[in-house]
Amino acid sequence: MPTRPLDPALDATVAPQPVDGRAGTMAQGSQPAAGGGAPSGLRPGIIVAETYEITRLLGQGGMGAVWEAKHLRLPGKRVVVKVLLFGATDATVLARFRREAEIGSRLGHPNIVQVLDFNTLPDGTPYIVLELLQGESLASRLLRGPLPLEQVKSVVTQVGSALAAAHRDGIVHRDLKPDNVFLCPTDLGGEVRDVVKVLDFGISKIRGAKTVLTQDAALLGTPQYMAPEQATGRNDEIDARTDVFAFGAMTFEMLAGRAPFTGDTLASVIHAIVYTPTPSLAALTKDTPPAIVAAIERAMEKNRDARFPDVNSFVKAVTSRSLATAPGTEHVQVPQVQARQPTIAATERIDRERSSVRTYFIMIGVAVAAVAGFMVYRGSLEKQREKALDVAVPTTTAAPTTPPPTTIPPTPTAKPPANTDTDTDAPTPTATAKPTAEAKPTSPKKPSAGNAKETALSPEAARDLDDAESALAAGKAAEALRLAQHSLYAQKSSRAYALITRARCAQGDLGNAKAALAQVSARDRSSVVRACGKLGVELH
Repeated sequence: MPTRPLDPALDATVAPQPVDGRAGTMAQGSQPAAGGGAPSGLRPGIIVAETYEITRLLGQGGMGAVWEAKHLRLPGKRVVVKVLLFGATDATVLARFRREAEIGSRLGHPNIVQVLDFNTLPDGTPYIVLELLQGESLASRLLRGPLPLEQVKSVVTQVGSALAAAHRDGIVHRDLKPDNVFLCPTDLGGEVRDVVKVLDFGISKIRGAKTVLTQDAALLGTPQYMAPEQATGRNDEIDARTDVFAFGAMTFEMLAGRAPFTGDTLASVIHAIVYTPTPSLAALTKDTPPAIVAAIERAMEKNRDARFPDVNSFVKAVTSRSLATAPGTEHVQVPQVQARQPTIAATERIDRERSSVRTYFIMIGVAVAAVAGFMVYRGSLEKQREKALDVAVPTTTAAPTTPPPTTIPPTPTAKPPANTDTDTDAPTPTATAKPTAEAKPTSPKKPSAGNAKETALSPEAARDLDDAESALAAGKAAEALRLAQHSLYAQKSSRAYALITRARCAQGDLGNAKAALAQVSARDRSSVVRACGKLGVELH
């Protein structure tokens, strides 16, 4: 039964064999070069772009090969170099390859495999540099049987987060399937859980694109998970609901242990997708709650208008929580500091913060106006009193027996300001101080990010940041990054963003390092810049 009509090494990222004892698998469908050959002239010891030293061949397909390499300037950092062996002169194949690099870099989502570089070898062969993943594909995991419901919910939440980010950017994946979902076991506070990575945006459809990749009627994708409009080549009808269908089919398989649509030939699979009713999930998994069964059936409706309108709606129906509040995602959510469209929840939060700021300044304005009005009124009273003192007071005709005592007005004393936050080095006024004009009240100054004293860290945030410091000192940049990001859910702090910046620098990720640096307070920024400079990353 055909399940992968596209070249495996070209349309999937590598899941390498472990070199440090952790579990891992080869890329699904990839094969090592026969006899240990070196495709495209690469071999262990070759240095690419004066940065990546090739260490071993991980897999090779008909059109592409994937290599493991180490970063020369960042000790301990390993990457994947994915090379297009054949088809570099084919405009369509080359466009797919380049699109995978551009979309992965453009989205920058923690549940999407990270793209580090795109370039060509001296002989003109294009290559992509990707993060090295440790773990196994969802397809490999499903070979051992269905997943527990709680694990299904975790995978649905994280895949949904990645797809939602792509859809907000106008990108439809078009090839969502278990082979393109990777599970990375990660120690999260003493508990090992799977961090999910979505792979291969090579055949993605970009909204508004006019290339042959999105307009022709070629069958692109994997049949078992295609929506009817995609399976019949109606690519002009493909939108986010096409991914919702594939998402529903993949969730069906996670619970049932088998794909919803199968067949002995490509034609029979497509016929089943387009015309055959969806198999009963309730009959295959009697323990699955009816609400989840109904949600998956709706996601796989033949008519795309009857499906969920977006990924978030499907995730909420399966997990009972929206993507913004779903548990188990705090370890993979990156603070929205990069220059990309914010999530719906982030937009609402920003609107609330802006509303609060507006309300704050309106209240300040009202207070200033009231004080100013009072001062004008008080000034008017003072002038009237002074005029009254200047008028001669009439006296009686009777001469006094003794001269009247001269009344000397008391010397006014300078009162200390009411605000107790004044400079402690200022002299304290005394009773003999010369009277001065009364100071006009001023609006309270909003503390700047660089000068304000940071609120004391909560124990949870401090613990995460201490662990992040230790991980960074041990050369574990990825672990330091995860811990620092996790601390932000307990409490946002300049220290967290400083650690995130340093971890990004240790990974050679200049763009995200600069984005995180923008959130670091002014007093900490110079030390962070110096630390990154020692790693060869200039943030000036």
